[in-house]
Amino acid sequence: MMVPPEARDLFTAAHWNDRVLTTVPAPERVVDAVTARTRLLLAREVPLATWTRLAGLPDGATATILPQPGSVTGVRVAAYHPWFDGPAYRVFHRDEHGRLAAVNEYLRLKVDTRDGVGTRMLAHQALQTKQAGFVYIYADAEGSAGGTMNGYYTWARLGFDGSIPAAVRARLPLELSGCHSVLDILEREGGAAWWREHGRTFSGTFDLRDGSRSIAVLQAYTKTRGIRV
Repeated sequence: MMVPPEARDLFTAAHWNDRVLTTVPAPERVVDAVTARTRLLLAREVPLATWTRLAGLPDGATATILPQPGSVTGVRVAAYHPWFDGPAYRVFHRDEHGRLAAVNEYLRLKVDTRDGVGTRMLAHQALQTKQAGFVYIYADAEGSAGGTMNGYYTWARLGFDGSIPAAVRARLPLELSGCHSVLDILEREGGAAWWREHGRTFSGTFDLRDGSRSIAVLQAYTKTRGIRV
């Protein structure tokens, strides 16, 4: 459950209020498949709006809920919004160990979208998935310096961690040589600037467990920017 609007920052309170149009397309077998997978994942039936909350979607979005191809438990959310450059995709499933996991497949915001939208989406998603019993969020944090994708830097700054790519590890300066993960680099003095210049795509995981490093990083980031969800 979200906190009262007066406890949130003004932009959050204006745009995250569960005002999302959510549908499951016909035919009936698709509806039945989504219902069956919902029971497998969450052990109960839930309103369709649950999926948009788990995706962190802002007001004004439209979302289609589908079974994830190639998965016996996966539920896929395809979301559209005027702020998005194309659809955003989120998948919810149980991994090979039976753990509840969310996969942030794709999100690209338009260049004129207000700063902080992606951060607020993740903050809401982390809150809702954690409350629902999910263990982690996974994303391919894509991009490199000078490219058109900046997920390698943005998602790390928001708490996603992962192994340092081999090509980047080979270039680590002496002061970063003891780092074992991307967040290790960012937490060193000068590490964030170095990673922004030399980092590249990595497999990122946001740990939703109590006391996790991911949550601490996200909370620190949102606090410094006055974001309260």
